[in-house]
Amino acid sequence: TGSLGLVLEPMASTLEAIASAVPRDRIVMLDPNARPSITRDPVAWRARMARIMDRADIVKASTEDLDYLCPGETTAAAAAWVKAHGPSVVLVTDGSRPVHVLVGDAIELVPAPPVMVVDTVGAGDTFGGAFLACLVHEGIGSGDLGDAASVMRAVRFAVRASAFVCGRA
Repeated sequence: TGSLGLVLEPMASTLEAIASAVPRDRIVMLDPNARPSITRDPVAWRARMARIMDRADIVKASTEDLDYLCPGETTAAAAAWVKAHGPSVVLVTDGSRPVHVLVGDAIELVPAPPVMVVDTVGAGDTFGGAFLACLVHEGIGSGDLGDAASVMRAVRFAVRASAFVCGRA
């Protein structure tokens, strides 16, 4: 789950309820997709994100999302805070810089391939969708997310897909 739906009511409460009701054997991925300019109550939004993180198996957040989620914290501290909520995997994207992958007790980096950027709209959604598609293709379920090799394959696929999208209008 992600998008403006997590900011605007009644969608935000509905998406939170749906995420909370997903059976534990199903993967829940959260992309906070922070939108400060339309978030009327940042404290309530942060509390909602924390509650969803408590159920999420995967959190994919940009450095901008983490800045808004944990104001005044470093990206590393914010990512560690997210991981402490219980997700098996935390993915931190940062534009053309490497993706930080927190899986198990490790932090891995996955570099982004060079790309002539035409348009970045949809890059984050492509990353998240490609990551999940790779997991599904490989038959990886929520109980398998501790397998760093599988997670890293999915991240590398997602990075390539996202870079491809950035090269297109």
